[in-house]
Amino acid sequence: MHRVSRALQMATASRAAAEDGQDSMKKLALAPLTFLPLSGNTSYLASVVASAVGFLEGYSAADLETDVDLVRDLSGKLVAHTQLKFSAAEQKQLSKSESPYTGVYDKHIADPEKPSYSTFFEKGKKYDGTNVRFFKQREAVIGKNVGNSVDPRKYLKKGDGIRCIAPAEHVEKTYRKPPVDNSSPFREGAPSGDGEDLSTGMLYDTDGNPISHGGGSLGAGRSGEEGNGGHGSGDYRADCRGGDSFSLDATKDFVASNIVEMSNMVPKRRKVQAPLPTSRKSFGEPPTYLSRVRKEIADEKAFVRSLEEAKVQRQQEAYAKYVYLLPWEEHEKLMQDLRRRNDECISELRKMPFSKDTPGMLKRKADLEKTVADIEIALKKLDRDALFIYKDDPVNGQWSKEAALKEAQRYAAHPH
Repeated sequence: MHRVSRALQMATASRAAAEDGQDSMKKLALAPLTFLPLSGNTSYLASVVASAVGFLEGYSAADLETDVDLVRDLSGKLVAHTQLKFSAAEQKQLSKSESPYTGVYDKHIADPEKPSYSTFFEKGKKYDGTNVRFFKQREAVIGKNVGNSVDPRKYLKKGDGIRCIAPAEHVEKTYRKPPVDNSSPFREGAPSGDGEDLSTGMLYDTDGNPISHGGGSLGAGRSGEEGNGGHGSGDYRADCRGGDSFSLDATKDFVASNIVEMSNMVPKRRKVQAPLPTSRKSFGEPPTYLSRVRKEIADEKAFVRSLEEAKVQRQQEAYAKYVYLLPWEEHEKLMQDLRRRNDECISELRKMPFSKDTPGMLKRKADLEKTVADIEIALKKLDRDALFIYKDDPVNGQWSKEAALKEAQRYAAHPH
């Protein structure tokens, strides 16, 4: 019984320490209860202890496997050897149901998926592979990869000048010969220094005399033969197109040439042109559609004017019911009645005695004075040329008042 009470004390202490953690529960659940003396209800007490331990651990007594072996000790008494056994699955479930700080850890991070990009360049590096930023290229080369073709030592530096000079290329300049000067028969040589005469038909000696070619005569160009014995074109023209030689005595009959040119000319064909807009008969006259457009505009204006007149007439009909001008006869009669009433009230006030000031007389005097003041205000309003009356009812009071003001302004704008 001492051991049973000790076990119960341990269970109670473990239950009291449940708020601090479940290490004590685990120790109590895993610790075997051995050598309980079987006296009276000892086996019942053993089951109670097991149930208490199971309750502390969150399990019932049926979930725990118990083996009770009845043996005899040295004194000959029966003792029960009770040991709690747990299977591997129950041990794992027990460890999971407890606090996570039990020292038993499971693998809670799943294996990372294989990346869909190349990781060959990251071979041998220690990364967990969960973030793609570890596998991105950290440096790059902008531009074409020139390799070793560019030597930085050959770069130009400030103040060093030019190191590589391109060889000069030989370029021959082409000169043009100047135009032939026909003002002088002598040629002292071209500017290029060749000394030859540019004319092919006639050469001159040192004395200035012309030298003929071949068997031709001096004037062969004029007779139809060239200086070299050939046949020329005949007449020499003044523009140097008739022969090869040049002559200062060359003449041309411009009158005859103009006659020939004019006789051979072909008249220009007449172009078919569209008639000018100004050549038509109706040019400068007003078009016929203008009269039609003017008539349409006049009709539209008349229609708009009729609509406005109808609107004004409807307004006047509505105003006649709620707003109207007070006739002059009625105006005069109203003023006469007010003046007569005013005289009556004043005469009554004058007849009232001053010695008696009873409440009735004071009230009567106040009423008469108020009536006289109201009559004076009304006479001041009526002392005008025209009066417009409007009906001040809750429905039409606002617009009828505005209509009366408009009518008064319109009446004042036109002298009467």
